[in-house]
Amino acid sequence: MALNFSTPLEMLVATILSAQCTDEKVNEVTATLFAKYRTAEDYLQVPEDELKREIKPTGFFNQKALSIREACTRIV
Repeated sequence: MALNFSTPLEMLVATILSAQCTDEKVNEVTATLFAKYRTAEDYLQVPEDELKREIKPTGFFNQKALSIREACTRIV
């Protein structure tokens, strides 16, 4: 199975989430995530604890949330 994404930002987020996680689980989580967060700004506006809860099933969610937010900060 491959990661599902349709934009460069989605590819970046999916790749971050894929560390030590199956593509199947990442696709499960990103189906909801990508519908909710469309831009780098969206990822920065959501409270960090909420983002962590949403990506928790992928494991290592504290570091992954930090990595997503740092990447989005650089993009913005």
